[in-house]
Amino acid sequence: MQLPYQRSLRRSRRGVAIVIVLSFIVLLTFLIVAFFSRATLHRQVGNSNTARTRAEILGRTAAELVVADLKKEIVAASETPVPNTAPYEIYAPKTAQDMMATRVLIDSATASDTRYANLVKQSGGTKVGTGSTGGLLTASAEDTSTASADGRIISGARWSTPMLLGDANGTTSFTNTQVPKWIFFTRDGLPASQTWDSDYKNEKTSNPKFVTGRFAYNVYDEGGLARFKNYFRRP
Repeated sequence: MQLPYQRSLRRSRRGVAIVIVLSFIVLLTFLIVAFFSRATLHRQVGNSNTARTRAEILGRTAAELVVADLKKEIVAASETPVPNTAPYEIYAPKTAQDMMATRVLIDSATASDTRYANLVKQSGGTKVGTGSTGGLLTASAEDTSTASADGRIISGARWSTPMLLGDANGTTSFTNTQVPKWIFFTRDGLPASQTWDSDYKNEKTSNPKFVTGRFAYNVYDEGGLARFKNYFRRP
């Protein structure tokens, strides 16, 4: 026979056990939620770092391609390099016009506009005037003002942001008909033909033509933009 106080003590112990079990469940739930939240955050940070690294690699590769294209133009517009100048080679231009890079522009009318006098080359442009264009990079027919699948564009106003051209008031800007055209990168590298191919958007791992990136460029002649009289005055 149990006394009343003994039954009360047993019920009290059961109540304490339930509280302890529930506390452990709540604590375990918090730990699981924190683990998955941290794992999700790390994944997002990792994806962001990967995307940034890819963008940096694409940007550096694009810059190297543009520089290499200019070097090919120098070679194509020069006589045979001067011998016995190792480790350097001296290239003498064939004509006076070959001393400067040939202008390659989207809108040929821009060539006669003095406000764009320092704009030398644009991706997807056509040759303007005389000179050699050896090694000219091939671009697609899509200009940067055309919206991509995710709706992104690079408008004429965005290309004008560096303010590398214009009149004395700096008011000149590109229109959307003057912007450069995209050059596509695929898993196989830079395709020789930039004509649109349906495989460009096929994400299957077995498809080497899937586009992994794109770039466009303007090349400016910045020579003579500094006012030397302001820097070299007599004391």
